[in-house]
Amino acid sequence: MKKIKVVLCGSKIDQDGPGTRVIRENMTDWEEVSEEDYELLSKNLRKIKTIDPFKSAVIVCQDLVPASQRVSDVKKLIASAQEKVKKKNIDKELKKRAKLKQAEEVLKVKLAELQRLTKTLEVPK
Repeated sequence: MKKIKVVLCGSKIDQDGPGTRVIRENMTDWEEVSEEDYELLSKNLRKIKTIDPFKSAVIVCQDLVPASQRVSDVKKLIASAQEKVKKKNIDKELKKRAKLKQAEEVLKVKLAELQRLTKTLEVPK
């Protein structure tokens, strides 16, 4: 069972968009409906007649999770995303350093070979 309220609004709002938070917090007379009735209403919102042609029906579901928990969850998601970005940047930097080290080793070998060849080509005075 869901606790819902069908409200009329002047502008179209996504079902769980930011505008519904304000509406939801100020509602007190929630109605319980079955999942089947909820689905029926959700799929047929356009069929709900309103007096004002510029208003449309919106279903607002009661949020059973406290706002403080939502804030905590969002903070955790943000921290997790930031950690992933940080790890990705570190991995990228480590790969870059490994490539530079590899290139440095190749250059050392080539320099040693060049020095060896230079000694063999030196003309005695």
